[in-house]
Amino acid sequence: MTKQPYTPRVLFVQWGRERQPGDLVFSMFMAGVVLCLIVAFPWQTVWHSDQHFLSQPAFWPGLGIGLMGLAGLGNLYNCLRSARQPGRRQALWQWLRTIEFAAWFVGYVVIVPIIGYLLATIIFMLALMGRTGFRAPRELGMALVGAIVIVIVFRGFLSVNIPSGAVYDWLPEGSIRLFFQLYL
Repeated sequence: MTKQPYTPRVLFVQWGRERQPGDLVFSMFMAGVVLCLIVAFPWQTVWHSDQHFLSQPAFWPGLGIGLMGLAGLGNLYNCLRSARQPGRRQALWQWLRTIEFAAWFVGYVVIVPIIGYLLATIIFMLALMGRTGFRAPRELGMALVGAIVIVIVFRGFLSVNIPSGAVYDWLPEGSIRLFFQLYL
């Protein structure tokens, strides 16, 4: 049996991949996020002297931030060690394009209390289907059915407390108005 030569362990491993375009920008951004979380930590959490260490309200968030910081430092270390790849602007532009869908969600959250959960879900489901290129009548029909099923499941079965739309106040007083406010 041949004895294998000793190879020292490295602290951060690249997991067999080279630096990708935009990795350094992402690593710097994540380091900034972790730094902001660490700075805000004392004002956002508390330690109680009468509780066990693992039961402290600040323990698990602190552990999460610490692990996120270690992973971010490891990624930053690997980025600085690796050769730069061209295409940083294209990668950054791709990341920024995803903000559009966060804006869609914010718009959805803003409009639900105005026009109601059912109507907002249908409009946004159909609009997002059109935005992502699914415009065939069959696909739009499936989106419509999916929106109705989502509303039935969340409002009817799960009883999720979602504000009723201000539009429902225009309905005549009685059971129809109450039904729309509670279930749609």
